[in-house]
Amino acid sequence: MPSAQFLDSVLEALSAGVAVVDATGRITHVDDAFCDAVGTDRTALLDADLFDELVAAEHRSAARSELRTRLDRGSDDSDDADGPRVAVGSDGASHDLVWQSTIAADGERFAVGRLDDRTETLWPDSVADPYRALVENAPVPIIVSDRTGQIRAVNAEAEALIGRSRTELTGERVTTLHPAADAARYEELFGAHVRTGGTRRSLPDGEQIHVVDADGDATPVEISVATVESGGEASTDETLIHGIFRDISDQVWYERTLEELHENARDLVRAETEAEVAESIVETAVETIRRDVVVVYRFDADAEQLRPIAYSEQTPAVFGELSPLSLADSVVGEAYLRNDSLRLDDVRTHERVHDPETSVRSELVVPIDGFGVIVCGHPSAGEFDATDQRLVELLSKNAEAVLDRTEREQELRRQRQELERRTKTLQQAEQLNADIREIVRIAITADTRAELEQEACELFGGADPFTFAWIGAPGPERDELVSRTWAGDGQGYLDVADLSLDDGVRAPAARTAQTGETTVVENTAVDVQEYPWRRDAVRRGFRSVVAVPLQYRGVLYGVLTVFADRQDAISGRIAAVLEECGELLASVMSTMEWEDAVLSRGGTELEFAIGSPACPLLRLAQEHQCSFSFRGLHQKDDGDTTVFVRSLAGAADCLTETAAESTGISSTRQLGDDALFQVTLSEPFLAATLAQYGIRLRRIVGEGETDARARVTIPATMPVHRAVEIVSTAYPQTDLRSVDEPGAPPVTAQRSTESALHALTDRQRETLELAYYGGYFESPKTLSGADLASKMDISSSAFHNRLHAAQRNLLGMIFGEQPPTTDLE
Repeated sequence: MPSAQFLDSVLEALSAGVAVVDATGRITHVDDAFCDAVGTDRTALLDADLFDELVAAEHRSAARSELRTRLDRGSDDSDDADGPRVAVGSDGASHDLVWQSTIAADGERFAVGRLDDRTETLWPDSVADPYRALVENAPVPIIVSDRTGQIRAVNAEAEALIGRSRTELTGERVTTLHPAADAARYEELFGAHVRTGGTRRSLPDGEQIHVVDADGDATPVEISVATVESGGEASTDETLIHGIFRDISDQVWYERTLEELHENARDLVRAETEAEVAESIVETAVETIRRDVVVVYRFDADAEQLRPIAYSEQTPAVFGELSPLSLADSVVGEAYLRNDSLRLDDVRTHERVHDPETSVRSELVVPIDGFGVIVCGHPSAGEFDATDQRLVELLSKNAEAVLDRTEREQELRRQRQELERRTKTLQQAEQLNADIREIVRIAITADTRAELEQEACELFGGADPFTFAWIGAPGPERDELVSRTWAGDGQGYLDVADLSLDDGVRAPAARTAQTGETTVVENTAVDVQEYPWRRDAVRRGFRSVVAVPLQYRGVLYGVLTVFADRQDAISGRIAAVLEECGELLASVMSTMEWEDAVLSRGGTELEFAIGSPACPLLRLAQEHQCSFSFRGLHQKDDGDTTVFVRSLAGAADCLTETAAESTGISSTRQLGDDALFQVTLSEPFLAATLAQYGIRLRRIVGEGETDARARVTIPATMPVHRAVEIVSTAYPQTDLRSVDEPGAPPVTAQRSTESALHALTDRQRETLELAYYGGYFESPKTLSGADLASKMDISSSAFHNRLHAAQRNLLGMIFGEQPPTTDLE
């Protein structure tokens, strides 16, 4: 029996109204013309009984008998115009089906019938040999041979495929149709194919079957084989082998391209960046899909554009200069927005064409989901078909999967790098925390500021990631930084570095000295040609730097500058830890200066003109142009400050009359003589502010309604510029008027008076100070104990108990004994 593919192809091409049935009347093959004529769908007819479906009940028996007789006889009655026929139809329509021939295959016989009213559509000799006509007019190449492989007939389509005439081919063996080098393999293929029938496209070893044309060019084919026995007398019966050859060049190319695309997917997997993936897409489209003009665009969410990131060598010649494309005003943008492919035979006719004058005619745009698009172009119209689109879409899917993987891997790398960076930073921070503990130890054990600074530089100059550290302080003229100490590798930097505080230089240390804020430079090589300090740093391997202020209570004691040997070594956490170290160092320096001031009996006297009204007594001196000499102070736990002042030049009346109404003065109390007062202040007092740094206030003199002079004494160890900085920081409207150097070297006390006073309670100290300044210890006494007790609103016995306890504690500190802790009232 001829193969289903063979008969379907032939019958479909002829549309002759043909049906084939077996001995039982089962329909095995039927064409569209027959189905249209009888008004029944092909699916309903195949494998159905012809007589039950299409023949009237009263004629079925006779029609079956005629078919059996026709098949048993095996003869062809087509010469008889009134030969065997049967009326078939449905829905009232009737057609005569003429049994024209029989076919023998695999021990069975089949009858071929044709609707009689379709006869006029066939060729003249079809009545004599309808099967031959079917072969000749088939739209597919058919070659007929005998069982020995000798070619008996060739149709026109086969001539066109082989490139040789039927005269040349008839009589040759079928193996001459194939490559000569494989003649034996094709001979074996022919025998096996005849025995099994069916359709084949490869040799037993899997290699593709080819036919060779007259020029020697090989064409991949698929062959369907059917064994057909011709009708007639038994002595003339002959078995013929019908082979349908189908050119599958496009299919083979498509399959090979798919295979190459899958191989390319493995290559894509090796790409690690988006740029590498885009280059691989272009290369694959050119080499595998055979498209010369290819561009890959990447979507830029910030700019809302598609940017070209890779393109083939011939692209500029067709597309011209590539530029970013708008999402709203381009065909490429439209495809990306829709996330759907666009295949245009003429891009110029599209309403969103980017350039109406473009030389591109055909365009295929395939989006890569979430990434961008692949664009193929051609200067000719109608260049791309559905196959091109499917292949580029497959390439897009491969790229999409790789890009997803690449993005995940890049994100994992970023996370891993960030984790490593954070781990490194934490390790460095932990080390710096340990350094802080070491700084605390140094601060406790250091005897001098120079020792403190040197040990701090040695500590930071050798701690990873740092290689060099130095401390500088503003010079006396306040126009440059003076290096005090340094440690680490690279101290030659200080020999050439410009440390001036000029705004044009702005080295990190100078910038911090001017602003009082931390300065971090992550890469010293940036603008290296413009700034000399950067060149000096790069020459010595300094890649990043941080400068932190050594500042305490608004006073700048210096700048700590630390260099690292790699870029971006100064994280925010490290900078914060260094700032804490700077505050600690400055606090210790302040304490050291205070201790020097306390232990020093002499010092330099300075006179300042202060215009700031921040202190209540300054305001009184300014507004009423009066003067006060400072005698002592005591800061209470509740935040108030008690001071003892002696009025000068008529200040007593001013203080008595206006103190009650002045902001910041809680109370006043006049002591033994008319000029001595005990004043309680709720606002910061000038003497208390300066005392933190060891500066002692001597006198306040009012000069005008907006100005007052303050005379102070600074320790012999404190530079004048340091004192000026301290006073001007606390009271911005300050000018230095005079400097009086000490006439004799300072005498150092054996023990700090302030330390002795710390042994007293607030009540004991208040009682002792009131008695001292009130003249209780004078001879004769200016005020008696009863007078003082009255001023303090306590009993006389309570006053004497407190005074006795204060004296005993103070003497115990002087003579080295631990005073009792009981506070006698």
